[in-house]
Amino acid sequence: MKLLLTLLLGLLLSPFVQAQNLNNVDPDFSPATFAPYTITVNGTGFTGDAVVLWEGVPLTTTFVSSYQLTAVVPCCFSSTVSTVRLVVVLGNSNVSQSVIFRNLGNYAPITSYTPSAFHQGIPASLTVRGNYFIPGSQIYFDNAPQTTTFVSRYQLTANISGGSIDGRTRHSVRVQYPPVGTTGRLTPPVASFGSVIVNSSPTLSINFANLASTAMTITSIVKTGAAEFGQSNSCSSPLAAYSSCNFTITFTPTSVGTFTGQITITDSGLGSPHIISLTGQGVGGPSGPVATFDHTSFAFGSVAVGASSAPQTLQLTNTGGSAMTISSVMLGGANSSSFSMTDGCVAASPLAASASCNVTAITFSPLSAGPLSATITFTDSAANSPQVISLTGTGTSTHSVDVAWVASVSAGVTGYNIYRGTVSGGPYSQVNATLVSGTAYTDHTVSSGVHYCYVVTSYAPSGYNPQESVHSVESCTTVP
Repeated sequence: MKLLLTLLLGLLLSPFVQAQNLNNVDPDFSPATFAPYTITVNGTGFTGDAVVLWEGVPLTTTFVSSYQLTAVVPCCFSSTVSTVRLVVVLGNSNVSQSVIFRNLGNYAPITSYTPSAFHQGIPASLTVRGNYFIPGSQIYFDNAPQTTTFVSRYQLTANISGGSIDGRTRHSVRVQYPPVGTTGRLTPPVASFGSVIVNSSPTLSINFANLASTAMTITSIVKTGAAEFGQSNSCSSPLAAYSSCNFTITFTPTSVGTFTGQITITDSGLGSPHIISLTGQGVGGPSGPVATFDHTSFAFGSVAVGASSAPQTLQLTNTGGSAMTISSVMLGGANSSSFSMTDGCVAASPLAASASCNVTAITFSPLSAGPLSATITFTDSAANSPQVISLTGTGTSTHSVDVAWVASVSAGVTGYNIYRGTVSGGPYSQVNATLVSGTAYTDHTVSSGVHYCYVVTSYAPSGYNPQESVHSVESCTTVP
């Protein structure tokens, strides 16, 4: 039997109020460009009608959350050198404070470089410092382009040959952004994995953009070099004007050592072929066995008493360097009789390095109403043995109470909590396990003949004060 209660949240005594605030923009600068690009605006108090203004001109704005917006800067707002004032305006004309976005033209500003003195005919390792470098930035020494290494937004390096250093007393150093006319740009142009444990497989993402106003034909994409590198991509030909595609690069070292390779993109754009350099080093992992699970817990939610949940599977992988002996896989805990499983790991012991086994048919079949829990415990030869996987679920009875309420009109509310007591006026205990996003909740954990009283609160994320409102008006009922 279901009972329906309606609670009024519109009468909350402590509504959430928070003014918007603009913290920063990422990126906060751009070289000269004739292609649209997207900026991310971070702050607080944003709403769905928020609009980013570029020196008073509204940009196409997407609401991500109350803490973040994205906006598209169209062609050709960033084609000249200037500083731009950005603000956020809400529908109610609430205006944020401003932040400055920098248009830097073709040349990146330099704050310093070392060495400060050069000697004729003697090679030098040049380090250039600034605050607005991007991949592809190039150092010019005495107006001659140098092979440049991008270290970070703040630093570039280049090796100056002795033949490039003449007898003059002064030398010029400048940094030029990738030319606007370049139709293809890789960000970043290098997939550098650093040190990776043998047999593990991390990934990196590379973006390939067509910066031209016409479509680009991609003739071929070829990976060469070490077989330890792999790639997949979303690139299709032709690649539309001002659009981009992504490469997902994997590195799976099978032995200790340094590996290199490259991906060559042959296309109709200026600068073709475009090359992604691949580099990574395989290093030794733990010599002993290591137990790694694809889940650390299973939450089955609400299941009626006498029914069963959909079965789940748990995978155990030995990510160490030697075989792992598995002596037992046991189901235990306070309510273990409401859960079941089929072990396939003890039979797979010893589990070789990089091998996997499964515990299947993990099922929740509640024998009583209310929150229930159990554990799966693995005992093995790994250093962190025993490992415990938690199982939780809620058994529901044939009786239930439907609770409904009017949505809060306070700003920033992301969900609601439901509280229940057996006496009018409380005390109350929270009955929902996770925040409720809608305006209704069904309480299955009730018993026949018991009197229940419910209240609801609204909840806002970190940054609001208070985060949780006062209780709504109480509503009570007795379950038949």
